[in-house]
Amino acid sequence: MNVSCVIPAYNSERWIDDCLKSIRAQRPSNLIETVVVDNSPTDLLQSRVQSYMVDWHLLSYVHLVQNEGFAAACNCGFTRIHGDWTLFLNADAILLPGALDALLADGDAGARTGAVGPHLEFPDGHFQPQCKRGVPTLWASFCYLSGLDRFLGRMPGFGSYLQQHVCEEEPADVPALSGACMLVRSDAFRSIGMFDTHYFMHFEDLDVCMALKQAGWAIRYCPRARAIHVKGGSNVDAATAVEVGRHFSASWLLFYEKWLSDKYPRIVSAVVRRAMGRGRRMVVR
Repeated sequence: MNVSCVIPAYNSERWIDDCLKSIRAQRPSNLIETVVVDNSPTDLLQSRVQSYMVDWHLLSYVHLVQNEGFAAACNCGFTRIHGDWTLFLNADAILLPGALDALLADGDAGARTGAVGPHLEFPDGHFQPQCKRGVPTLWASFCYLSGLDRFLGRMPGFGSYLQQHVCEEEPADVPALSGACMLVRSDAFRSIGMFDTHYFMHFEDLDVCMALKQAGWAIRYCPRARAIHVKGGSNVDAATAVEVGRHFSASWLLFYEKWLSDKYPRIVSAVVRRAMGRGRRMVVR
């Protein structure tokens, strides 16, 4: 089985060198191509990437004319690659030695494995719990956002969003992974229609994991594979930060409507829609 890598990037000049170097350092014989898809409003990233292309002939660069979001950038890159497996890797993520081999070994071990994700950590070495996630139901979201899961997360029902019952050092099937570093079986990803581009940013990784599971594919957490994720590594100003908040609210509501709304009474969904709509207006203000 061979693998391709897609790197969506936005104002990622500060991080792209470490990201690309970490991919080259993996050097698995079955890494056949890497494509960087640049959503940035400028082409500052282009010269950085092209400097690697001099002797890295399986590296390519695409600069999108218009920023249509994370999901669209990933899909754009996916249409240009040919691997049996596809690694989606944020530009502010760094693969640690042996990570890609470990992900591939875990994926190939299960005929119905649709996606595999690594143990993610912050640059200071602390574990990034979002790399193994559950479904953000209303209760799970409340526990997470209110901080209840910090105190009661080990108790049944309180820590489901971050899958706190799953040991960070043990491999496991989980409901969802982080899109910051996620290996997907290309045929499975293609069969579900790729990332849903209605999500501009946030929740597209949860959505694709839900779609894969609905189609009968397993989602695997593989702690033998390690990666560093800066998280929020795109250079943003205050205005952009406000826009990010607006997209988060919109994406959460889209995810709720698509996957969860039919599981609650209509009156509950009406309250959720009103609350999230108000939240978006508050963010914009």
